[in-house]
Amino acid sequence: MASDIGSTSQHPLFVDIEMVEMGTPPRHSFDTHASIETVGTSVETVGTSAVTHETDFSFGAPNYWTWRRILMAIALVGLIAVVAITAILFLVLRQDHLKTHKLHPHPECQLSLTVSQDGKSNFTTISDALDACPSSNSSSFKICILVRAGEYNEKLNIADEKMYVMLIGEGAEKTIITSNSSLVVGTSILPSATLTILGEGFIAQDLTIENKNEYGLAVENFGDKTVFFQCTLKAFNATLHMEGIRQFYQSCTFHGKTSLVSGFADSFFQRCEFFSMKSYPQDRTFFFTQTPPRPSHYYIFIFHICSFHVVPKFNNTFRTTYLGGDFGDFGNVVVLQSSLDSSIGGYYLGGPPPNTCLYKIYENTRNGEPIKNIPSYILSLPSVESAAEFSLRGFMDVNNWIPPGIDYDLGSD
Repeated sequence: MASDIGSTSQHPLFVDIEMVEMGTPPRHSFDTHASIETVGTSVETVGTSAVTHETDFSFGAPNYWTWRRILMAIALVGLIAVVAITAILFLVLRQDHLKTHKLHPHPECQLSLTVSQDGKSNFTTISDALDACPSSNSSSFKICILVRAGEYNEKLNIADEKMYVMLIGEGAEKTIITSNSSLVVGTSILPSATLTILGEGFIAQDLTIENKNEYGLAVENFGDKTVFFQCTLKAFNATLHMEGIRQFYQSCTFHGKTSLVSGFADSFFQRCEFFSMKSYPQDRTFFFTQTPPRPSHYYIFIFHICSFHVVPKFNNTFRTTYLGGDFGDFGNVVVLQSSLDSSIGGYYLGGPPPNTCLYKIYENTRNGEPIKNIPSYILSLPSVESAAEFSLRGFMDVNNWIPPGIDYDLGSD
């Protein structure tokens, strides 16, 4: 009998049946009225039922081990999701940090110094870091001064012998250099700047430079091959005065009242914003003035993809804020693909300009519309080919002195 059952003979139910057939009382209680023969003849049926019962058990309500597997799977999926989200946030924040706050040694720097107000850096003042910079006359030896976030009340001077210095902050809204500087000579008050540049190859990046004095300048730039990138310049009246050769300002913001840009230099402004902060509607103000001292060199201001704004926006029926004025006899200005608020006029010259002045424009707008009624002394460049002469590529040999990390638009070839 056991051989007929085969491998199923060890099942308790089959053992009991075998004992009944052998005359041994079964361990399980069966109905005493049921015949042993009936039980015996039901072995195959019972065996089938037992197998079916065993199979059904695996598809019934989940037991302890099934629930454990489910919970472990849920926990694993949750852990993977948390790790993935954390990694994505880290990458996003890191990219935003690198894009906006490039406070790390520049790859071209041979010497890096750090400044912070908490005493955890090389210096606590920018002036001390500048004093520690070695003198250099080689463009191959660049010095980085990395300035941590904070407001530094200092008046800075980049001396002639301090060449190829890079001043890098943590962002214009975080690293602020400010002063209340003016120069009193006898009974006169002369402009004095928070930052004065004499040395060649100076670069400022991710900083705010501010002068809170009524007569003070934010920056005086006498240098050659100087670059301002992602900086904010603020002053009460005039903001930037230039007397140099090659100067480049990219993605900068200028705040002042009048003559936000003045002087003479071969200067290029790209993607910059200018805000004239007027006190009264009748104030006559200018965004830039240019007074070249001699005709031997035609110093030129070029504005490319810039915007000019008046704050607050007075509801004037006449314009008292002008794009430029007071050019002397050798004014030379080119404005390309830039936008003006509706309250901004063209040039205030006080009369017909001498034929030694040169004014050129290309694809500018006022209040979003093409500018109309252009005076005859202003040359509207007729084509992109003619405007390309004044693009950054055409105007300056930028590959020799603007670092590759500066994001600029060369314009048309």
